[in-house]
Amino acid sequence: MNIHDLIQALPELRTSTAETLCSDIATAIRTEELDLALIPKSNADTTNANQEFDYFDANGHRVFFRKGFSAAMELRRLFVQRVIFAGAAPSRGMCTVEALEALNQADVCLHDVLFDDTILNELPEDATVIHVGKRCGAHAIRQPEINQLLLDYARQGKRVVRLKAGDPGIFGRLCEETDTLSAHELPFKVQAAVSSLSVATTATGILLTRRGSHRGFTVMTPRCAGGETRSFDPTARDMPVILFMASHIVRQSLEDLNQHGIATDTPAAIIYDAGCPQQSIVCGTVATLADIVEQMPPRTGLLYVGHGADTHWPNWRDSENLQPEDFSQAIAAIKQQLPTKEACLA
Repeated sequence: MNIHDLIQALPELRTSTAETLCSDIATAIRTEELDLALIPKSNADTTNANQEFDYFDANGHRVFFRKGFSAAMELRRLFVQRVIFAGAAPSRGMCTVEALEALNQADVCLHDVLFDDTILNELPEDATVIHVGKRCGAHAIRQPEINQLLLDYARQGKRVVRLKAGDPGIFGRLCEETDTLSAHELPFKVQAAVSSLSVATTATGILLTRRGSHRGFTVMTPRCAGGETRSFDPTARDMPVILFMASHIVRQSLEDLNQHGIATDTPAAIIYDAGCPQQSIVCGTVATLADIVEQMPPRTGLLYVGHGADTHWPNWRDSENLQPEDFSQAIAAIKQQLPTKEACLA
C-alpha cells in the first residue's frame, strides 16, 4: 500500500494530536510507495514475517514494515511506550516510588525471582504477569526468550515493566535486554534501585567504607558467562574504578590511576548531580578528561574510569508526553529518509 493510505488510517489510532501529525505527514510526503502494510490485528501473522519484517500495533491494526526501514521506526516511536526496567529491592518498603508507580500502570510485568512477592500486588488486576527468573542455573525462561517477550509486548504498545531483583544494573544481565530493544529502536528507561549490596552492608553495620580503616571496596562475582566459576584477581585492570569525592581533583586522580597501570586511552567519565533534573555526563579518557573538566564550573560528581564510561542510555521520550515540536521533528526525519518516487518505482 502507499504511504498516503497508511497515514489516512492512522489518525484514529491516537488522540487529536495524532490527527494533526498524520495530516502533516500526508501533506509532506503524499503518495510515495513504501514497504508498509496495515493489517487488522486479528488477521496479522508474525510467525512467518519475523525474519524480514518488523511491526507495531495501534488500535486493532498491525503495521508491518521491512526491517531496517528507519523512517518507519521513527513513526513507530510515536505509538509505543517505553519499557521500564525497575528493581524490586529486598522488600516492598525499600522499593522506590517510581518503581511502584511503574507497576501501578503496567500492562505487562516480566519479573525475576523476588525476595518479596507482595510487590506484585502493586500491579493492576488485569496485568499480564510472567515469571522469567533464574537462580543457581535453574531458568524459568531462557534469556533469548525473555528478549523476545520484551520485543513483542513493546511493539504491541503495552506498558511493560521488566522487574529485576535489586538494582537492575548490578549482575542483572541488563545490557542483553536493553541492547535488544536498542537494536529495534524501541524506547526504554532504566530506574536505579536499592541493591542487596547496600542492604547487606549498610543495614547490618558491615560497612563498605569506614573512615580511618578502609576507603574503598571491590565488588565482583566468581561466576562467568555460562555459570562456570574461575579464579579471580581483585586488582584486575579490566574492572571499572569509581571514585567518590574526586570531581575537584580529577587530574591528580587520573594521573595516579595511570601510574598504577591504567592506560591513558581508557574511557573515563564524570556523572554530575546523578539522578537530579540537572544531571549531566562528561566523557573523555584518562588522558583527556581533566582538560575538559577544568574548562567547566566546579560541581559535585562521581568519577568513573574503565570500560563502559563512554556509553550511556539514550534519552527516550514517552510517546504520551510528546509535544507538537517533537512530532514536527519526527516528520522532518521521516521526510529525509523517504526514497524518491522514482526510486520506489524502479
